[in-house]
Amino acid sequence: MKIDVNAFNPAYATVIETAPPPELAHRSHESRSFEMPRGIWAVMFGAYAVFFLAMLAATRGDGGAVFVIVISAAYAAMYFGTATVLKTVGDTMPATPAATHDFETLTGRLSYGAGFAQILTVPLMIALFGVAIAIISLASA
Repeated sequence: MKIDVNAFNPAYATVIETAPPPELAHRSHESRSFEMPRGIWAVMFGAYAVFFLAMLAATRGDGGAVFVIVISAAYAAMYFGTATVLKTVGDTMPATPAATHDFETLTGRLSYGAGFAQILTVPLMIALFGVAIAIISLASA
């Protein structure tokens, strides 16, 4: 639906019904569920856990650093906890899809591997960064 508003006199606004473009006509409305397989959530959670544990190892239990790492881990727990709580609020959402589920996006379907790569690249690189820092820190001790 497109609204054409006369800038000088809003009382003359007209509503023009338009059809979606042909390339979008086959798509349904946006799904408001967490359609990620449990495996992706588990890998993401694990990547952040590896990062925080590596930072604890790299700082060797320094009091101030441990405090900051615990606060950061609490924020990560809130991130995952919020998603978990929101999944239980409101209408019953469909069950988590199988691990081979394709992802439906605005621009079309993504295979499981492509979705996995797009969603988990940053968390896995953060975990790798944390491990690298821990190795450097422990090797220089």
